[in-house]
Amino acid sequence: MVGVLLLAGFAMYTQFKKSAEPVWKVDEKEFTIVQTLQEGMEREYRKFEELEIIDNFGLLQNGNKTLQLEEIYRTLKIEKIWNAEGRLYFLYSIDLKERDKDEHTVPRLTIKKIKLSTPDGKEEVFSARENTGVQGMIDDGFVYKHRLYRSMMVSPMIVNNEQMDWNLLIDANRIELQELELANKEGTRPIKNIALKVSSENVYEKVLLSSPINNTFTYGTNKKAVIHSYNILLYNRQLSLTIPNDDKELVGFSVSSNDQPSPYYLDIVGTKEKGYHLPFYEEATGISTGTIEKSLTFHSSIHKNNQLYSWTIPKEDIDKFSKNSAQPLIKSELIVNKNNTKIVYEGLSLFNGGPSVKISMLITNDETRDSVRLTPENYYSNDSIPEEYSRSYKKNLVSVTNEKKDKLKNFDILTDYSETKITYYITFYNPEELNIGEGKPISIPNENLTISLSDLVYSTPLSSPVTISYVVPDMNKIKE
Repeated sequence: MVGVLLLAGFAMYTQFKKSAEPVWKVDEKEFTIVQTLQEGMEREYRKFEELEIIDNFGLLQNGNKTLQLEEIYRTLKIEKIWNAEGRLYFLYSIDLKERDKDEHTVPRLTIKKIKLSTPDGKEEVFSARENTGVQGMIDDGFVYKHRLYRSMMVSPMIVNNEQMDWNLLIDANRIELQELELANKEGTRPIKNIALKVSSENVYEKVLLSSPINNTFTYGTNKKAVIHSYNILLYNRQLSLTIPNDDKELVGFSVSSNDQPSPYYLDIVGTKEKGYHLPFYEEATGISTGTIEKSLTFHSSIHKNNQLYSWTIPKEDIDKFSKNSAQPLIKSELIVNKNNTKIVYEGLSLFNGGPSVKISMLITNDETRDSVRLTPENYYSNDSIPEEYSRSYKKNLVSVTNEKKDKLKNFDILTDYSETKITYYITFYNPEELNIGEGKPISIPNENLTISLSDLVYSTPLSSPVTISYVVPDMNKIKE
């Protein structure tokens, strides 16, 4: 009986010793002391710009990892971690001893290697790059309950971008920190590797909160769209929707709200397999408390015109203009006259000192001004735009073809606005200079050139405006 009581008493003493704080005081002149862990996190937010919103949305994981540093009679705890495609933020703490006079006596962790592993067995070891916070800010830690907290963002050093398997960064669910050292002014000692289970979920695309809408309306030629829900993501908001599978030309909708009474555009993003949504960017940061009622009013559906519009600029015109570029070669050829869009080829002229092909678009309403903005087709290669963004990016395209039927890539489009029209200037550059965003305009190629316009966007008003009401959820529920 006495033995049992002694054993119980020893267990209670051991547990008390583990949980109780030391009675000696930390020197406030040499250490930054906080009263709560959240106060310490406020310091962390100033060091890592994304960290506050990540923490506010409950995306920081608890580290749940403790290492006994027996040789130096201390413990190292991994307190908080956050993984974003191979970038690992972690907050760690080391217990203070009464003999510690300043931070330099408390061992600091350094990492030389980082190993990424995926659920399907892929793994690779990289040299580690350490980032201790915003450049120019101190990276000193803070003391909470006799433990010194420090942090860093560690990421793999990519040597060869072309040979890198980027899916390894995206899919990694285990990160092992290797070749670790603890160093203070007394010296450096190695410690064993630290393996961490991390989330591979894309925090930028994750729906954090949602509220139902379930509103159906008709657009175009009696087609139906269904707005299912209002979704909160890390940096933007979106409406999830369903559209007819055969409507390949629908690219978005014109809407207005109390905050923005003038119509603006919401592009459709997504695929049939993954679903479609309309992203928008109000309340990109900050956490609202309590539910808020809002609404959007849909005015028009936005479509691509699948017709190709082309015309040829004769070599003779280009040669004539090149000999006296100070004198514009004036034309007035109506190229497009459809769906409230009029585009006119106006000839050849100088713009900002560069020889240019001049095209104008007459503005019939504000929707025309906003929806038709010409873009060089060469901006988008076949594999540069993910499938889910092809509707919203690949539109209002301009291509230039030479006599050999080769599409030229060494041009850009400059824009000039007035009350009645938008004027576009196709201007040519040396390819090497254009690729780095520099260079002066060069002469228009002296040969027959064919200009083509494709995937032009136009709007079709709904039979009557449709107002969608929704509720912005209490974002405090994200942490629940």
